[in-house]
Amino acid sequence: MKAWGLIAGIAMSVASHAFAATAPSSIQQPTIGVITRTQQTQSKPDVIARLKTIQGKQSASLQSAEQSIRKVFEETQGVRLGADQVMSERQIQGLYKRLNSALSDKEELQQRYDFLSQLIFQVDSKWGSEPLQEFLEHQLLEMAITDANAANSTKLWRFYSYLSIAIREIPEKREDLISFIDGYLEFSSIREPKSPALYINSRNYTNGAINQSARTVDRDQLGAVVEKKMKELESIGIGAAPVPSPTVAPDATPNENAGTVEIRTRVPQGKK
Repeated sequence: MKAWGLIAGIAMSVASHAFAATAPSSIQQPTIGVITRTQQTQSKPDVIARLKTIQGKQSASLQSAEQSIRKVFEETQGVRLGADQVMSERQIQGLYKRLNSALSDKEELQQRYDFLSQLIFQVDSKWGSEPLQEFLEHQLLEMAITDANAANSTKLWRFYSYLSIAIREIPEKREDLISFIDGYLEFSSIREPKSPALYINSRNYTNGAINQSARTVDRDQLGAVVEKKMKELESIGIGAAPVPSPTVAPDATPNENAGTVEIRTRVPQGKK
């Protein structure tokens, strides 16, 4: 009888000398399931610089969208209204369908860029000694209230409110909040935002900076999958110590011992 579970963890202790043997700077990108510590205290210049880096990605995408719009307009120069009017109309409508899509993408990217500009300004002008998570939560809420009450509202108040809830409720204790915001922007549109409750399902694995969703596997295949993950960990210098037997941990949370790795397994209720 098959039961399906999400591979999200088998808790296992790894000897501290296994980590000491490899300097943090030489460790490759952590694989799925690896929970790492993230520096909790960040300076204002560092936070602003990282937000500007995310904004730079949006700017590059915005330029690409503008080029796509130009390309579609240039293609309209190839339209010829010949004897087959049905074919000509299909060609025209096809071009303008692509144009509408490109314009929609450009609008979304522009709003992302503008949102990050607002957030950078708020951090630069208002963030003081309070924890960054608390500041971002409250500031996004204020941005939502301001936008909802404005005569010329941008209608982005729902996104601001959703992100405020997400920042308060979802991050791990030492998770990198700037990477969290970047991840939420990848997950959700600004114009048509997705609920933060849905974002949780996209983050079954996190190493504090990168999130990956889980996938289902048969219980009878679990052993083979876990063995594969252990080999992946060993390949980056983690897991050299003997590994204890797997244990199902439905409510496991990241272990804060720097010499501990967790891969968590969740089995839906009612499944045996």
